Parts: sequence; structure tokens; C-alpha cells
Amino acid sequence: MLLDMCNWKFLFFFIVTSCLNHCSFSQVLSNFQCLEDSIVLGKPIPFGFSVRYPIGYGIIFPDSAKDFSPYELNSKKYFPTKIENNYAVDSVVYYISSFQIDSIQTFQLPFAYVYKLDTTFLKSKFIQRPFQRKVFQYSENTPYLYDNKIIEIPVEPNYGLLLILVLALWVLVVFLYFIFRKSIAKWLILRQKTKEWQKFQTKINQIYDYQDVKTLIYELNKLWKN
Repeated sequence: MLLDMCNWKFLFFFIVTSCLNHCSFSQVLSNFQCLEDSIVLGKPIPFGFSVRYPIGYGIIFPDSAKDFSPYELNSKKYFPTKIENNYAVDSVVYYISSFQIDSIQTFQLPFAYVYKLDTTFLKSKFIQRPFQRKVFQYSENTPYLYDNKIIEIPVEPNYGLLLILVLALWVLVVFLYFIFRKSIAKWLILRQKTKEWQKFQTKINQIYDYQDVKTLIYELNKLWKN
């Protein structure tokens, strides 16, 4: 007997709760519409979404955290709440792009309303729009236009690669210097002495051209001191 009373109480509570939820749901009205006549591949299409609900309720619209697949959310724009006869109206425009190629595409958005500590999830009505194809099919007899002009494409220098090559060349030069520095030093000294000897020999030849003995001795003495 006690078990039957508990079952009746539970059933009565379930019926009352369902009626209250149905009454609350009937007071929340959504309006979802597409502001374009057709869908273009990759083009952001505006969708208007508004919800009318009693004052004291809260409305939760989907945001960027929501998965809009198979479509993509580009942006959204909210509008201030309007109050009409104890009812509030919230509106938002979603800009959604589609990369589907179905001839007829269907859209629907979820939303939720909060009353006291209870949250109820709902969905808007379905919207269907035709897909506008931009790529047309051509027959085999369609003539083709050929362009044999060569267009030069400017190539930007790869600064990263140039920097790596300069650093590698610098490391190679330093490495070779430390290995062959003694040989390089000897070669530089020898080269300098060779130039000095050639210069000395040129002056000697010029001095020997003098006919005067005194001038010849003077020039030889001067060359020796230098």
C-alpha cells in the first residue's frame, strides 16, 4: 500500500512538472531565418535568429565555442534586448559560410532558456536553401583560348638561406686561416720582400745610368742608407 502511494506521488509530480515545462516552453518563441535566397560556396551568409521570452527568463545563444559543422561560423552580431508587453526579445545575426556542394542545404541552430535553476535546451526550425553553383559544365565542342606568353614571376630572395651561407663561408675562412696561417704569413712576407727587391733593383739600374762618378757614388750612398 505504501509503495502504491509513492508511485502515485511520483506520477503526480511528473505530470505537474511536464505541464509546467510545457507552459514555459509555449511562452518561448524563436524565429530563425536566412537573409539570402541561396548559398554560395565559401560566402558568409547572414542568418537572423531572435527569441521572444517572458521577462525573468534567460536566453543562451550559441557562440564560437559551438561546433557549427558541417558549416563554419565567420562572425556574429548581437542586438540590444527589446521589451514588449512583459516579454523580452533578443536578436543576433550569424554569418555562416558553407563549403558543402549539396543542391539543398539545411540549417538549424540550438539555444537554451534558463528559468530559476532549470535550463531547457531547444532548437530552431529548419531552414533549407538551394546551393548556387558557380562552376558550369562545358561541352567538348567549347573552344579554348590559349596564351603562349611567358609571364615572369618575381622571386623574393631567401634571406634566411643567404644568412646561413654567409655564416658558413665565414666559419670556413676562419678554419682555413688557423690551419694555414703560418704558410699564409710566409707567403705575405715573401711577397713583400719580392716587391722591395724589385723596387731596389729598379733604382740600381737608374743609378748606373749616371755618367758622373761623383753623382753615382752619392746616389749609391743615399740608396744604402735608406
